[in-house]
Amino acid sequence: SDTARRHAITRLCPSHLAEIRRATEHRVGRVRSMVEERLGSRIRYWDAYQYEATGKRSRGGFTAGHARNFADDLAARLESRNDELDRELQLSSRPPDIVAGAVVVPQGLLDRIAAPSSDAPTVHARDVSEVDRRAVEAVMKTERALKRIPEEMPHNNEGYDIESRQPDTGGLYFIEVKGRIEGADTVTVSRSQIIHAQNSPDRYILAVVKVPEDRTAAPTVRYVRRPFDDVEVGYRKYSINFALSEFAFEPPS
Repeated sequence: SDTARRHAITRLCPSHLAEIRRATEHRVGRVRSMVEERLGSRIRYWDAYQYEATGKRSRGGFTAGHARNFADDLAARLESRNDELDRELQLSSRPPDIVAGAVVVPQGLLDRIAAPSSDAPTVHARDVSEVDRRAVEAVMKTERALKRIPEEMPHNNEGYDIESRQPDTGGLYFIEVKGRIEGADTVTVSRSQIIHAQNSPDRYILAVVKVPEDRTAAPTVRYVRRPFDDVEVGYRKYSINFALSEFAFEPPS
């Protein structure tokens, strides 16, 4: 915990404080301009009224003294509000408190653990990242063949790997790609992927790609529509393992 706290103090807190300071200065500057414009215009109004009303009672029953009092009250309000805004700019970073910890487990490791222990060694991908890359490329090629316009999402995008647009309607398909080496019969799906599929049931596609160990052979792409309609995922459940036999596969369309 001491190591984590030192890392936060030296690496994380300064950049976070700088980000908060920029946002606060922008907000305070905008508020200050509006306050000064609103109260300043009222102060100038009563200052002008005061000179016009000197020695006589103007319409509305206000004398020069009334106008002076109004202007002074507004000036005091303006000064007080500016003091409050100045205090908002006085930011400082306090030492962080560690309230929780997390263990980050690579998805590739979960995939290997999820496979039955009796599987032959050839079932496991020698290079998980290579299998994933070949699977995504195969789905991108398939989508282009379907006359759609696919775009690969960033690696850390939650919910799906490819966003594919139908050019004639502009409709989007959200495609989660699962590359599996030949012989594998399970797939691991994250909670965020399941929730996204349930939120966009008619636009979500689970693409399961059988990737041969022979790098010159073409992968086999199969689609599953509405893959998780009947799945309940608890708040504390981060992923679920599915047997491929549970899915109703269909040709890409």
